[in-house]
Amino acid sequence: MYGRAQVPDVKYDSSEGRALSSRILAKYLPYEPHDYQLDGICPIMDGFDLLVTTPTGSGKTGYLIMLMLVVREISADTRFSFPSR
Repeated sequence: MYGRAQVPDVKYDSSEGRALSSRILAKYLPYEPHDYQLDGICPIMDGFDLLVTTPTGSGKTGYLIMLMLVVREISADTRFSFPSR
C-alpha cells in the first residue's frame, strides 16, 4: 500500500488526467469509457486502491483493461507522464 509521501503532487485524478486517459483510450477502444470507469482508473494511477461493486455486465473488467492500456501508453511515452513537483 502506498503511503501519503509516495503519492505524487501532480494528480492523474484531475481534469487533465481524465482528458489524458480519454485521449489514450480513444486510440484503443471503439467506445467511450463510462465516467465511473475514469473515476476509478485515474485515482489508481495516483497510487490509491479501488474496490468496485457494480452489477453484472456494467464494466468491472473494463477498469483493469483500461488501466493497463493507459499505464502502458504512459510508460512507453514519457511525454504523457505528469512530473512530480
